[in-house]
Amino acid sequence: MPEAGAAARVAALDVGKNTVRLLVADVGPGDALVELDRRVAVTRLGQGVDASGRLHPDAAARTLAALRELAAVAEAQGPTRRLAIGTSAVRDAADGDAFRREVEAATGFPLRIASGDDEARLTFRGVASGGDVRGRVAVLDVGGGSTELALGVDGHVVGAASAQAGSVRATERWLGEGRVRASALVEARRALDELLASAIPDALVERLDAGVAVAATATILAALDLGLAAHDRAAVDGHVLHALAVEALVLRLAALDLDARGALGPVGRDRAGVIAGGALVLAAALRRAGLDAVRVSTRDVLDGIALAAADG
Repeated sequence: MPEAGAAARVAALDVGKNTVRLLVADVGPGDALVELDRRVAVTRLGQGVDASGRLHPDAAARTLAALRELAAVAEAQGPTRRLAIGTSAVRDAADGDAFRREVEAATGFPLRIASGDDEARLTFRGVASGGDVRGRVAVLDVGGGSTELALGVDGHVVGAASAQAGSVRATERWLGEGRVRASALVEARRALDELLASAIPDALVERLDAGVAVAATATILAALDLGLAAHDRAAVDGHVLHALAVEALVLRLAALDLDARGALGPVGRDRAGVIAGGALVLAAALRRAGLDAVRVSTRDVLDGIALAAADG
């Protein structure tokens, strides 16, 4: 961490299955984080990884191009510390380490390939830097390829788990990108319940006082629940999203074709194909955690990466 009274300017990159994201921030003592710039690009790095076990060349090329641009944006703001984290797509792919070297050469950022457990802990740290996490709190992160759950007690992580279930993976395995057949929803619900039950130990979801949901699926569903015409980061932060509302949104999104979903302002064309899958995974995660509602946080693993970068 920076010395007492000092702040480090950090640049953090999150290399995910569906998106790559940048955060430039000043980090001070006590995980105090002041955001300077936050950007996102949808690159679908995880395209086909679930089936082939390897990164698709086109997806890798798209992602490297986006990362070069984001790194250039970061460098213009004079960071003193840099860190990139590769999550589900990079750690699942047989050629993930080769891609790591390409990213480091293209951006100048060191890239760590995070385990699911590491990702969950980084996410909790990011959430804790911006909100109340007293008591037994589960932080749920539905990503493109995996879902992480971190259990914290009074702000300290005491356990974490990761499941191979995310918006892209659910879309490719069961739903497809267009209207979803009722039979596909039934099959996906059953499979997700079984998968999460096996991946998330009972000890992590017992006697929870509260839950927090992060990342794009949660924030988009919060915006839809609020009836917003477009995504509003400030409006969705702290919104209480009820499990029944998530289930209703699953049915609403599944009934729409790709164009109709994309026309929903908070969704947009880039995420239209995978948002129904993400909603379905979040609904399953809430069932597994026994949560009737969660608070939505706009701080997530990217904020955790920035804090880890400040550690040096």
